[in-house]
Parts: sequence; structure tokens; C-alpha cells
Amino acid sequence: VLPLPQITLEENATIRLGSTHKVAKLSQKTLLLWSRVLVTYPEVEILIIRDHLVSSSEERIRGFMMEMGVKAHQIIFLSDIPTGSFLQIYNSFDILLDTLHWSGHITACNALSMGVPVVTMYGDNSAGRMVSSLLQTMGNSDWVASSEQEYINIIGQLIVEKRTHSVRQKFRQKFLSSAVCDGANFTNELLQIIKQCL
Repeated sequence: VLPLPQITLEENATIRLGSTHKVAKLSQKTLLLWSRVLVTYPEVEILIIRDHLVSSSEERIRGFMMEMGVKAHQIIFLSDIPTGSFLQIYNSFDILLDTLHWSGHITACNALSMGVPVVTMYGDNSAGRMVSSLLQTMGNSDWVASSEQEYINIIGQLIVEKRTHSVRQKFRQKFLSSAVCDGANFTNELLQIIKQCL
């Protein structure tokens, strides 16, 4: 398991929101919501990380968000993923933002395994509810929004909390000890269901 960052943010330190999603998932509706977040919290930055992120995608995303009122300095892109474990990139920001319509299940698992909280919105289809199901299973339904305004409010609550090493460690342990990561118990329950069907 990779070590978590040994960093304690000062009260006035910049909080970074993050996205490691495929660029195709960054729909107009998602970018509009993220823009509302950044306009609401002008002291916050967003770090959009993806390997092979082309300049045209960066220009499209930056242009759209700036049209929505986001300041240029709030938007940061990173396409050079650190060598070694890609999980290191989750040490670069404080909160992972989930996408709309098609949530990022594996992306959320990666973030939670690195102690990074994830904010999602309950979708209207199974693809849009994967991360909310994950968070509810590990006991963090308070990170699941039922509306765009609640999504923004949840991020505000997380911003207030200091993103310290100890907080990240708490989130990581909660995820790893939850039913989400209990493969043995899941397998046993699945076998019982199969036996009942035979």
C-alpha cells in the first residue's frame, strides 16, 4: 500500500479538487456543475489529470469553464502521470469530483484507497449510481448528493475540514475495512445464493 502524503495544510492553503476521469466523461453537464462549484468557492482549484490529454481537450474544457465564470488560475491540467504507481496522482489533490450520468466506480475506489473523499450525485440510472452505492456501502452516504446544490454544499463541508495525513488515513482505513473490500464474505454470500438456486 502506497504511503499517504505527510502534509498538513495550513488554514489558508489552497484546496484542490481533482478529476482523473476519461475526458469523454467530462460532459457539458458535468463541467457546468464543476464550474458552479469553482465559482462558489473561488479560493479552490481543480486539477484535471489524464494521460495523453491533448491540447484541444484542454482548450475546450478551460474555455467552457471560463465562460461559466471560473478564473483561469483555478483550472490546472496534468497529462504526465508520475512513473511507478499511478495511485500517486491521488496525493496531488484533496477531493475527487465524480461525473454525472456515468459515474467513475473504479476511479472512486482508487481515490478512496488513497484516503481521498469522493463527492457524487445520485443518478437516474445504474451507471449514474455506481459511486453512490459504493459510498453508501462504506457508510459515507453524506457524500452522496440528491441535487446539484447539495453536491456543491457537500464539497463546501469537506473544504472546511483540514486535509491532513490523519484524515486521509481515517478515510483509507474506513474504505479498506468496509464490505466493499471484503472479498471473502462476498464470495461466501454468493456461494450461498448459488446453492439455493441449485
